[in-house]
Amino acid sequence: MINLQIINDFDNNLKLSNNLIKKIIFNIISNESKYSSINMSIIIVNDEYLKTLKIKYFNMDIFTDVITFNLSDNDKDLDAEVYISWDRINENSKKYKQKINKEMKRVIIHACLHLVGFNDSTEEEKKQMRKKEEEYLNNFTESVII
Repeated sequence: MINLQIINDFDNNLKLSNNLIKKIIFNIISNESKYSSINMSIIIVNDEYLKTLKIKYFNMDIFTDVITFNLSDNDKDLDAEVYISWDRINENSKKYKQKINKEMKRVIIHACLHLVGFNDSTEEEKKQMRKKEEEYLNNFTESVII
């Protein structure tokens, strides 16, 4: 079972496909973990809000595209909050010459991979994370932005 809530605190004109995002989340979580239920909130915010969270919880004064919080109190049920900076999605899509839809999917996939235990602190971990991101990106060609 998956319960997904998308909260758009950035732009009311931005519309996301809940069904596709649910498919992406379910696919990753069921393939990479043993969670039997998923309760997740995806919160779309701006750079400044996410930077404030990064300082508060990670003691890092930098912009980032996504922050995940695993709020689970057991290994069976995933309870999570995912904060995504729409400013960073836009900026990174230009910087890396990617379509904004692909960048949004990549960030959602990246967040899910963090929630199931993947890290990206070392070069080896980053390499493994990128490989997994590409695998999942190739599975979903539809648009998450509608």
